[in-house]
Amino acid sequence: MGFTRLTARDSPFLFGIAFRGVGGALNAPRKIASSLFSVSLALMSEPDHPEDVAIIRASSLDAAKRQLDCAIELWFAVGDAVSIHTLSAAAHQIIHDIHAKRCPDKELLFDASWVRKECRKEFNDILRDASNTFKHADWNPDKIAEFSDLGTLMFFMVSLQGLKNLGETVSAPAYALSIWLGLHRPEYSSPEFVAKLRELLPAKHGTAIMGIKKHEFLQTMREAAVRFPGGKWPG
Repeated sequence: MGFTRLTARDSPFLFGIAFRGVGGALNAPRKIASSLFSVSLALMSEPDHPEDVAIIRASSLDAAKRQLDCAIELWFAVGDAVSIHTLSAAAHQIIHDIHAKRCPDKELLFDASWVRKECRKEFNDILRDASNTFKHADWNPDKIAEFSDLGTLMFFMVSLQGLKNLGETVSAPAYALSIWLGLHRPEYSSPEFVAKLRELLPAKHGTAIMGIKKHEFLQTMREAAVRFPGGKWPG
């Protein structure tokens, strides 16, 4: 089996090779390394926990949508800010790359026309700085990155616009985020969307929804079975 032909199904094989290598490097007892290798071979044939070796398939766009939904859910749950920012930036990068190929006549953030071409690389490097620091440590392992929730929201909003341009169906977390921003951060939404939202929500209901805590908002919308027409984007 040549290494150029290895697939995800060969991961137990690679797992065993890695442990054999580590065992030698650390002068571990040979029988420990041998036992670990035997375990990896057993996983290949008759695994006791088949769910652990089940193959998961996803395209780049599928991965980006799942990363984005996961980040939004964590954001509503007031989860770890570093993890949320890293996930949102990863999703945004994939969506940007696909959007640039499929929608060349439309722009997002990294290819925005309001940024001068000679400044674009520096501009994009600044936007990527925190997420790159959280993903890589080969260049400067001691670097301290700074970011804000606004930067995460920016990746959220641009990613959602990219998915809308790509014709993707809106997810429940994405829809909930759009509604929350329209209510609590109207300056981040289009005036048309804010006006439509206020039209659809009578003052009494709008006040009640505004009173829902951020960490309860997504779950409340799900429990209320909020329906959106045919998976279309709001606004």
